[in-house]
Amino acid sequence: MKLWQLWSVSATVGMLSLAPVTAARAVPTISDPYLQPNCASGCDVIGANADFDIQKIVFTSLTSSSITAQIYTNYHSGAAGLAPWSESGITLSIGDLMFQEGSDEYVVPLHDHGLFHVGQLYSVTELLTAQTVLGNPSGVSYRNGEYVWGGGTPTAIGAAGSVSVACANGEAVVGGQCPSGGELIVTATFHPDSAFWNDLSTQEMTVDFAAATCANDVISGFVDPVPAPATGLLLGGGLLGMGARLRRRVFGRWRS
Repeated sequence: MKLWQLWSVSATVGMLSLAPVTAARAVPTISDPYLQPNCASGCDVIGANADFDIQKIVFTSLTSSSITAQIYTNYHSGAAGLAPWSESGITLSIGDLMFQEGSDEYVVPLHDHGLFHVGQLYSVTELLTAQTVLGNPSGVSYRNGEYVWGGGTPTAIGAAGSVSVACANGEAVVGGQCPSGGELIVTATFHPDSAFWNDLSTQEMTVDFAAATCANDVISGFVDPVPAPATGLLLGGGLLGMGARLRRRVFGRWRS
């Protein structure tokens, strides 16, 4: 191969490698391993599946300005309004979508409660257990030690978000209810700040959700760190350097 051909090849490698390369990222999904109602034994739901069973959480969008999570869950037999309801004389509400990384704790309420407004991302000073939220009731079975809501002093993060609800089987919501009383898809979109995004993009952030404040079904998992877009550029720079070294070596031989 002639010198001009070697120069052309190495220069082309350098130019191609400068194009940004974005690693493909699978949609993060956290699944309930019990897969109720198909679970025959050892199931994880206390009470009726139609009221509490959780299937999965799917993060359909993960960017530094907007995050969207879809929660596939049962709640009070298809109550699409996610309003509180009474069971055995105890008022139950839907749980918050909760995030933890080290000592950093965040929540996104799916329904208003106290100082917390639906769809807003909050940094919180503590998470509340089912026992704390329900007032330690007696004579009922529930997971009293599971976290279900944000508590303490909340600090709102970013712009206001939103929560929408659809029937998982495709039915139209009628009077705030899925007619067949089936599973809901609760879609929460919220807006992180740099601290939350840093936790999410560089660490394995833990995600937790309880279908109701009794924690009769819970789901827990984590989101892998978001790949850094700069990786492709660093690789390109390395290839360009290889081309430059090749040119120096070829010309060095030619001059000797």
